Amino acid sequence: MTEENRRAEEILRELEKPSIETKDVPLRGPGRESMAALTRVNDEARQKTGLPRLYVRSGKPVRVRYNEDGELTIQEMSVDTVQFELTHAADYIATPPKGDPKMVFPPRDVCRYVLSAITWSFPRLTGITAIPVFRPDGTVVTERGYDSVTSLIYDPPTGFEVSVPERPKKPDVKAALKLLDEVIGDFPYADQASLANTLALGLTPILREVIDGPIPLAGIDKPTPGTGATLLVESLAVATSGTEPGALGAVEDDNEMRKAITAKMRTGERWLFLDNVNVELKSAALARALTATVWEDRILGVSKTLRAPVRNVWVATANNLELSLEIARRSYWIRLDAQLEKPWERPTQQFRHPDLKSWVRENRSEILGALLTVGRYWFVKGKPVPAGVPVMGSFEAWSKTLAGVLATAGVEGFLENSKALYEKAISHTGLWAAFLEVWHEKYGSTGVSAAQVADNLQGTGSPGFREVLPDEFSLIDENLSRKLGRAFGNHEAVRYGAEGYHLVKVGERSRAVLWSVRKTADEGDTISKPTL
Repeated sequence: MTEENRRAEEILRELEKPSIETKDVPLRGPGRESMAALTRVNDEARQKTGLPRLYVRSGKPVRVRYNEDGELTIQEMSVDTVQFELTHAADYIATPPKGDPKMVFPPRDVCRYVLSAITWSFPRLTGITAIPVFRPDGTVVTERGYDSVTSLIYDPPTGFEVSVPERPKKPDVKAALKLLDEVIGDFPYADQASLANTLALGLTPILREVIDGPIPLAGIDKPTPGTGATLLVESLAVATSGTEPGALGAVEDDNEMRKAITAKMRTGERWLFLDNVNVELKSAALARALTATVWEDRILGVSKTLRAPVRNVWVATANNLELSLEIARRSYWIRLDAQLEKPWERPTQQFRHPDLKSWVRENRSEILGALLTVGRYWFVKGKPVPAGVPVMGSFEAWSKTLAGVLATAGVEGFLENSKALYEKAISHTGLWAAFLEVWHEKYGSTGVSAAQVADNLQGTGSPGFREVLPDEFSLIDENLSRKLGRAFGNHEAVRYGAEGYHLVKVGERSRAVLWSVRKTADEGDTISKPTL
């Protein structure tokens, strides 16, 4: 048992406990008294330690406890955990019609009553942070314990202190950027935007409570293994969380991706890290999580649903990362390129800190102080946001906040490679544009079925048509007709290329859908705007 757990147990033992009658009474009686007893114990713990034991997270009661490593964790409440808390909060008695009262365990029906309550008098909990973070008003959470403004528990390591000027000036910011350059500056960025985006990634955890909305995915890629993408992520995570992030593997099975995200959400981890992605990242579950403010999913193995606030920092690394369009528009790009065949063989004397993660661990408080100084300077200057800043749809609050912080600090290039990332993601759709253009030339406005297109592709008279066939149909086999039919449905009305080529359903023949390709310009005079 850790010292923190011992202190919590001492507080429970010191409290004078009320007696709650359980025999021959309506359930609501001991149920309400039990909830009042839990609230009393919780308030007492908050007064004495600054840290309540019980909270409400996403509409459900949870408790916090220290694990064997001294780390504070969030635990969902069950009948068993409620019974444990109740036995320390009150004495339960059963008084027979004749005779003396007898001590009994907290009845499990009472425990279920507590779990099933509509409301609880426990504080709201968003998560646990081991680092100081900004409140929306620009002040910094620096006092250990529960912070009611952010609904966070600040639980730093013993003796850990971070210093940040109340009103930093430009020289303070320059000194902070110089120190942060020692953390991220030795990586081989392909452009200024990638460096600025990396600093934005490092600032995001401390500014998370200022940002009212979701956070996009940082896509870190490079042409060659050994360039340092994983080291970059781990160093920033160590600086801003104290530990290396647990790496997830990106899988093509979207159901498995959903389960992995749910598992991470249950623990409240701040960094969700997809390392060495070797498939096209096109998960619908990931896309949903990136734009959600609350994640809801069934917990594997039990008939319970998890509802957790989405407060993660999202990162993915890969060699030449491939993103689907739905993930690309939810991502920002950090491109590394050492321009070497074997970048892992670079001599260590090229780096200011050859063992970067160890150096970061030893200098965490100074690094965090530097990040906080950069952020605090933006608040002192009145939270300016430069005109014409690139804004990511669905991530407006994040875009404007980080653009303002970086521009105020004098860092240029933030999100300036966003267009390049999107163009990279749609490179494969260029084949769709070419495919539909050739289709338009071949069939004109005539409606054709997927089976007819498949027959033409498999024949000897359409080599040009086959050359522009999208990669997803590279294997021409007996299932091509069915594959084309599904794909046409998925791509219906999607515009491709400058001419706006797109698929349109134009009827049926022998119960087979007929498709035609049109250009947006062809429809300009026929599209009418709905009116009331």
